[in-house]
Amino acid sequence: MTGKQKRNGFNGPLQTQFQDFMSDWVFATQMSAQDVLDTYFTDDFSAEIDGHILSKAQFQSRIDRMRQDADVHEQDFVEMMEDGDRLFSMHYTRGRSRVTDQPFETRAIAFFLYEGNKMKKGYLNSATLGDPRDADFASRS
Repeated sequence: MTGKQKRNGFNGPLQTQFQDFMSDWVFATQMSAQDVLDTYFTDDFSAEIDGHILSKAQFQSRIDRMRQDADVHEQDFVEMMEDGDRLFSMHYTRGRSRVTDQPFETRAIAFFLYEGNKMKKGYLNSATLGDPRDADFASRS
């Protein structure tokens, strides 16, 4: 995956780490999904994404699947706030689906709890614009 990331001046410690995570997930192909998990997630990480509960292992499958199914061209962090061990992000991911060969844009609102500078729990709701077959793009694992 190749592309660019718009950070828009969000420079707090968690904001920077979250943006690094997103970049390593979709742009840094030299990092395996396991490397991404080990770097950014606690051992007991879990997330609720578009109504689906994912364990750390299922999130690894999600990383692998997104890398397989998409060419991400751009990430844009529209709004971010952090307070202690909590992070809120509103961000867009744009690219082309390898499944449908159509462009897509996923708009996400996310909240994460951190422990020891790693993500422990996540909540994300998203809407993907593009081919209806890519509607589950954010939660596909």
